[in-house]
Amino acid sequence: MPQGELYDLENDRGEKFDLRAKYPEIANKLKSLLDEYRQRGFSRPLKRKLANSDK
Repeated sequence: MPQGELYDLENDRGEKFDLRAKYPEIANKLKSLLDEYRQRGFSRPLKRKLANSDK
């Protein structure tokens, strides 16, 4: 599973500056919460459509 990304959406709406390396404790806490929610069935990975796919 990808590491994820962390952005300050109030000040970086274009999501240009990934803050994961600067704030690893926040990124890790959010990943842990997401993993817990997925295990409990509250969230699941997105299925991405391919540009040339009929699905």
